[in-house]
Amino acid sequence: YCLRFAWNDPAAAVTRSIQHAGFSFAEERFESTEYIEIAEDQMQTTLLMPGLPFHRAQGTRMLDTLLIAGKEEARHFKFRISLDEPAAEYALGNYIQPPLLLTNQMGPPASGKSGWFFHFNTRHAQLLRFLPATPPREDADQELAEKLKYGFCLRLMETSGKKRQLQIMTYRTPVFARQRDFNGRTMTELVTTEESVSVYLSPYEVAEIEIWFG
Repeated sequence: YCLRFAWNDPAAAVTRSIQHAGFSFAEERFESTEYIEIAEDQMQTTLLMPGLPFHRAQGTRMLDTLLIAGKEEARHFKFRISLDEPAAEYALGNYIQPPLLLTNQMGPPASGKSGWFFHFNTRHAQLLRFLPATPPREDADQELAEKLKYGFCLRLMETSGKKRQLQIMTYRTPVFARQRDFNGRTMTELVTTEESVSVYLSPYEVAEIEIWFG
């Protein structure tokens, strides 16, 4: 059993997802565990299929997604079709991780009924996980070190395959930010303003951005 998708334009660009990023393919049989994009001129269709990894291209404008084959025991499958979504990974995140509603009998906080921790200026940068912040070991600036009261680290990824400048808007003024390697060593200090941190990302780069507050 399979799902067969078909589109009108044989020249449409079809890409598959690998590790949160989209890539073209030439094989008839291929794997993609998250989504498949079909771009036709000004129209774009995204097939969100987490957990359905096996696919087969049929000619230039049809695609089969395998559901039941071999010893597969599942009989219930889910997928979603998203139209004209410019950031497939963003749409996928909304699909597999819907907003979590928590009730609070104490009422809203003094800050109001809504709030946020940080924003990205693009949907093509996706948060992978939060990590604890560690003071830069090689930093000899004692005056700065005394200002670093608390912070956190974001591991994020550029998903569109394009170099971009990412702005991370923060809920309060950062006093220091850096991009670190996966061993905690400073790669570069980042430019901070009263409400954001700026970092340049290479195509498909996975980066750890550490932000400190006073």
